[in-house]
Amino acid sequence: YNRSSYGLKHIVERELGEYVANGELIAGFILAGFEYVRDGINAHFNVHEDSVKKYLHQQVKINFL
Repeated sequence: YNRSSYGLKHIVERELGEYVANGELIAGFILAGFEYVRDGINAHFNVHEDSVKKYLHQQVKINFL
């Protein structure tokens, strides 16, 4: 579990161009089925930054179809 929710939150914010709360990020990743380890108010996910960006870009394309 190499990516913290706080770090992933900033990746998602940059890609979306808007604020995302850490809790929203955690809830979204858990609901999407990602495994995680809790770390205080954060969580760590076994996901690569490039995978997050690719997923976000696919979702944006789907939303505009």
